[in-house]
Amino acid sequence: MATHGRRSSGHRAHGGPAAQSAQEKVRDAASSAVDTVKDVTGAAAGKVRDGAAAAGRQARQAADAVGDTLHSGGRYLEERDLSGMVEDCTNLVRRHPLPALLCGVALGFCMGRILRS
Repeated sequence: MATHGRRSSGHRAHGGPAAQSAQEKVRDAASSAVDTVKDVTGAAAGKVRDGAAAAGRQARQAADAVGDTLHSGGRYLEERDLSGMVEDCTNLVRRHPLPALLCGVALGFCMGRILRS
């Protein structure tokens, strides 16, 4: 058995052509796997950056829309006095009576719940 151990260690130390070929194949496969992982992670990172940029654009657009709405609401309040706002509400109720009625019922229900508690 001792002879077998020496042969094995000698074989490992010198390595035959088959062992060297196997080592090269393993190194090539590992290198190829690393390159593939790099490519995949690079592509994923690019997609994440693109998605974040698109989300950022959408968030800016939403913030701009909200800002514009608030600005126009502020202008409305500056330009109209109380009697003008009452007149606008009256015209709105005349044009859309059913939704106005439903809003009134919902508002009354909510006020009742708040006052009862």
